[in-house]
Amino acid sequence: MSLKQLKVFIHELKVGMYVSALDKPWAETPFPIQGFVIKNGVDISRVKAYCDYVFVDIEKGISPSEAESPVIGSHLSLDSNQNTGSRVTHRDQATFIRTGGRSDHKL
Repeated sequence: MSLKQLKVFIHELKVGMYVSALDKPWAETPFPIQGFVIKNGVDISRVKAYCDYVFVDIEKGISPSEAESPVIGSHLSLDSNQNTGSRVTHRDQATFIRTGGRSDHKL
């Protein structure tokens, strides 16, 4: 399985992105070597303290274009206690909004 990585400058970093590589060696930072999901503004601030840019894996997290989407960007919420390895898609989020969060909808 290959990674689909994009270079993202720190000012473009958003909640829901999966950081897969840094602009410096992992050992020079407090971050886990295997990568991590940006869960909140505190995570973004921590990355800003160490890096000018990072690489995000758009298979494990949202892409910059998804972060700017009115559906994903304004309604994205991540459960920090749940690590399923999946990501929210436009369709998933649109279905959630359209159905009011009910899981009994028919596609």
